[in-house]
Amino acid sequence: MSITQPACTLNEFQELKQHAPCGPAPGAALSQSLPRRHVAPGLVPMSRKGRRHTRAGALCGLACGALLLTGFVAAEAAIQPEVGFPVGETLTYQIYWGVIPVGQSRVRTEWVEHEGRQLLAIRFRTRTTGVLKRIYPVNDYIETLVEPETMLPVRFTKQLNEGRYHCDEVTHFDYDAGVARFHSRNRDRTKEYAIDESVRDLVSFMYNLRSEASGFQLGVEREYKVMADEKLYDILVKPIEVEKLKLPGYGRVRSVRFEPEAKFEGLFVRKGKLWVWVSDDDRRIVTRVQAKIPVASVKLVLADVDGPGADFWTERKTKEDK
Repeated sequence: MSITQPACTLNEFQELKQHAPCGPAPGAALSQSLPRRHVAPGLVPMSRKGRRHTRAGALCGLACGALLLTGFVAAEAAIQPEVGFPVGETLTYQIYWGVIPVGQSRVRTEWVEHEGRQLLAIRFRTRTTGVLKRIYPVNDYIETLVEPETMLPVRFTKQLNEGRYHCDEVTHFDYDAGVARFHSRNRDRTKEYAIDESVRDLVSFMYNLRSEASGFQLGVEREYKVMADEKLYDILVKPIEVEKLKLPGYGRVRSVRFEPEAKFEGLFVRKGKLWVWVSDDDRRIVTRVQAKIPVASVKLVLADVDGPGADFWTERKTKEDK
């Protein structure tokens, strides 16, 4: 990845300032801008030529300063690592209980500064809608902060409000020490887990599938470990087949169906089996998530893509195929 160099270094900027023409008097910059009758005692009025030189020096300094700042800002923007998908996108999913729409989930990614490090924040907000909102209100917020080079989580926060059930939990992942520290803030409980670099929370696990999807081969398993609801689960992920999913507003979209081979308590449902579909293109968006639980089937279907990127998802929203 190329890094844009600053327009000039700080030393060069200081040297330019020293050689820029300017008036010698300490109060010259102020005195030259005021009518002669407003010049304070002790300030030396400048000649018209001196004022021209001062303005030229000021403009030179401002221009160089602006270029210097622009160069550093460009350099800062250029060092953001590639993660396999555009950061800044917002994905909206419709949630179905069987065939009935019951809620909406929105996930957004963005760069954040955390303890002096540049991390990737992935934030989920899930709410029930319609009649269910009054019967069984859900307002869930989940956030994971991820190290972009490895897609390993640094901190996982879960705040669930589902009917009478509430939880407020945070887990810190310390891979150098080989430990994850869980803390329930509303129950005042703590717990530590031994981890290695294969352990992820459920959200970073799903987004890591996006980053690695292009390297998968149909029928070939990969093994992961997922931490969910105070437990560690071994997950075998295998891409089963490529399907064409019908998505509202986007038509039929080629997607790879992954089948995590484990039962675990997770993000949207308490227990069940999970399937994840990822679009078979450069963006690799999760197009559908489906969980089969004892009493029903819960689905999340991609409804809208917003944010950066000039591609099919942001420019060619079409009618559904008949």
